[in-house]
Amino acid sequence: MELIIVSVIAFWLGARFRAVFDRLLFREILKDLGITNQQLRQLAEDKQALLETIDDAPEHAARMQPRDHIEIRVEKVQDQLYAYRIDNGRFLGQGTSPDDLIARIAETYKNTKFTVPKDQGAEFMKNG
Repeated sequence: MELIIVSVIAFWLGARFRAVFDRLLFREILKDLGITNQQLRQLAEDKQALLETIDDAPEHAARMQPRDHIEIRVEKVQDQLYAYRIDNGRFLGQGTSPDDLIARIAETYKNTKFTVPKDQGAEFMKNG
């Protein structure tokens, strides 16, 4: 019985010492890399902000608040059209033609009307 108690205590102490050693080792590695606690906190805040904005990703579209109308900006680079939201600059989709671009955006944003102001690339959305 004493052997079991001693074994449990030894295991617990070993785990505690290992945790302390890991914590000290991690701090030493961060110190060697020049990373401060403030930078780690900022990274955690940035990660949380990113997770909160991921609602515009296609796999999370069902959770997205429905919007009736979104203004977008369209850019043409070589043979590709790229669409971005004007209000926050987020990428919406790309396509080789106006119809292709509209179809790709419509996969994510159901029942939403999109408009492209004249000064935001409306000329690229004309067929022909």
